[in-house]
Amino acid sequence: MTDVTRQQNPQSTLVDLGGTGDGGRDLVIFPPSGRGVAPYAGLGAATWGGRVRAARLPGRESRWRQEPVTSVAAAVDLIAAELEVDLVADGNARPLVLFGHSMGAYLAVETARRLTAEGRPPAAVVLAAASHRRAPSLDGASTWSDDDLTAWLADVGGTPAELLENRDFMGLILPALRADLRIAEQYTAPGPGALEAPVVAVRGSEDDLVDDDDTTAWAGLTSGGSATAVFPGGHFFPDQAMPEILAMADTLIEG
Repeated sequence: MTDVTRQQNPQSTLVDLGGTGDGGRDLVIFPPSGRGVAPYAGLGAATWGGRVRAARLPGRESRWRQEPVTSVAAAVDLIAAELEVDLVADGNARPLVLFGHSMGAYLAVETARRLTAEGRPPAAVVLAAASHRRAPSLDGASTWSDDDLTAWLADVGGTPAELLENRDFMGLILPALRADLRIAEQYTAPGPGALEAPVVAVRGSEDDLVDDDDTTAWAGLTSGGSATAVFPGGHFFPDQAMPEILAMADTLIEG
């Protein structure tokens, strides 16, 4: 497995996951609530020919001692600051694809808007398993008890049972999860035409948090092309479907 922290500052927000940088496109992954970058290790070599990075916000993995951010603006500030340095160094030579999963989709959208305003629009934005509206079942989730949050994680999937039963581990991830849920509670999606880049919006067939209205609304966010799809699985279906989802982005980019 790729060492996702190799020769990198452990406090960096963008973590290099591999890829040669010769594949024609760069990919930045915005993980779902509470998640770090470790689940995406090796993705560059396995799925994407270009450079792959993922956002590791404060409060998780090597940054677990840092206070988590609780607003989209604060998170995007951290991400965009590092991303813009790379884009300038690269001379904007390669197209950039932003991939956001669940709460990470909100950060992907707002990062895309920030880059577009600065004259560096992404080539495509992929939004997976993301509710366009606030899911009623998650009202006040950031204030739930530790036991209730753990039970919700068990229900939604994506976290191995042995980790959910490890109180030391849960004690490390719950603060970041609460912060991310607070971001989701506060976020209001922009209106139609807010993005220029093509948008891919996908959901899982068994995901109770997202429906067709959500993917349609996300697709309407762009003045460019869009594509929607339903994949087998629940809220964490992207973990098994990344190649197929990214192929949809490739199709839109290539026209």
